[in-house]
Amino acid sequence: GVAANQIGRPWRLIVVGVHDDRLALINPEIVRTNGFHVADEGGLSLPNWYGPVERAEKITVQAIDTKGRNFRRDAQGLLARAIQHEIDHLNGIIFTDRLLDQAALRFVDPESSEAHGLQVS
Repeated sequence: GVAANQIGRPWRLIVVGVHDDRLALINPEIVRTNGFHVADEGGLSLPNWYGPVERAEKITVQAIDTKGRNFRRDAQGLLARAIQHEIDHLNGIIFTDRLLDQAALRFVDPESSEAHGLQVS
């Protein structure tokens, strides 16, 4: 995923892709959450750094699509995590601001076997 402000655009726009699910969300707002899950999270803001972040397991997001229509979308698991991560970027928050334990932030060599199981948003 990527937020527009990460590439120098002053828009409230995120683009997220998980497997075959690809979304462009304009003015996204999470309107409902359910459950919580802790997982290691990383991002392009700090390449190869990861740490435990708690996120809602299921969300409902309200946004505008690329044709200007309002819509709501339910998401869960990795897609829900990625949407929350990218909305945080729009609000000036990076994943390290949400670490459960700052001491748990760690560098992972991208060539290591550990790196292949980690997700980057």
